[in-house]
Amino acid sequence: MSKLSYYISIDYLRTIAAILISYYHFVNFESSNGALFEVDHPIRTSSHYLSDVVFVFFLISGFIIPLSMQRQHFKLSKFAHFLLRRWVRIEIPYVGSIGLILLIGLLWSLKSGIPYEINGWQVMHHLTYTTAFSGFDWLNKIYWTLAIEFQFYVIIALIFPLLFSKNTWIRYSTLLLFGASFLLLEDLRMIFRYAPLFTLGILYLFYSTEPERKTLHLILMVAFLVATWFSLGLSPALYTAAALLVIHLMNSVESEPFNAGKTTYSFYLTHGAIGGTIVYFANNYVENTWLKFGTVLLAIVASFVFSAIYYRLIELPSQRLSRKITISSELPSEHKPKH
Repeated sequence: MSKLSYYISIDYLRTIAAILISYYHFVNFESSNGALFEVDHPIRTSSHYLSDVVFVFFLISGFIIPLSMQRQHFKLSKFAHFLLRRWVRIEIPYVGSIGLILLIGLLWSLKSGIPYEINGWQVMHHLTYTTAFSGFDWLNKIYWTLAIEFQFYVIIALIFPLLFSKNTWIRYSTLLLFGASFLLLEDLRMIFRYAPLFTLGILYLFYSTEPERKTLHLILMVAFLVATWFSLGLSPALYTAAALLVIHLMNSVESEPFNAGKTTYSFYLTHGAIGGTIVYFANNYVENTWLKFGTVLLAIVASFVFSAIYYRLIELPSQRLSRKITISSELPSEHKPKH
């Protein structure tokens, strides 16, 4: 096992990814007030490839979730406990963000005098991560990634005993079958299309904790970077390769300058509602490029400030509650990791 109890590099990576994704969303903002930047504006056109940064979060989950399960000596008999723990961890902040979006919509309807209706079925599909299969739209476009993440939780819990089997053939056969599943199941609503990304995270876990097989794991990581390119495109593959380098090169970092990694889930959930609202209203008053760019920066900063508050009030309590759900019968609760 790695001597590292906490990977600061993951927090740095989350922070960088969150900033880039929010920047992409804000410079491409469009509403009934018009677009912040015109479609052919250089700032907007130069941001197009940033949308693929979102795939970095799948890589992180592929690394962090099995690492946490390994440290807690997860057993398949704890399958239900594991899913409940993950559900509590992500669901409470997620539901809170849905409520925030609905509240903003309600307040806007009261101001404008336009009737506002909440579709109960749409909300239900959000709560069960089935919106993509329902015909409804996501209330927040980024929510589709949470649906994929939850599918990963189910898959990793089922195959974990095989992935960490002492039998080499079982271990690597399982890994390769999961990683190559995108070849047979190409539905973008399902996890399998993104399997190479999660597999890369698992492989980096193997690489960092099993020094005697580093060469094998490096070869497999290169193979699955190519698979990512084949499945999702060159841009996701390049971002994933860069993310692996960030994790690896910053593992030994001990200091923490500006780093909002712990609050990035809250930021990810709420930046559209908070920063998007700022951009929406500012769009009526800003005209030149510098003011528009300043609006984007203001939206990012405001979103981070709000996410810090949201983390304290909503996400942190959900973390603490989830830790009360044990998935290990071998470790006392005070020694359980925080991921």
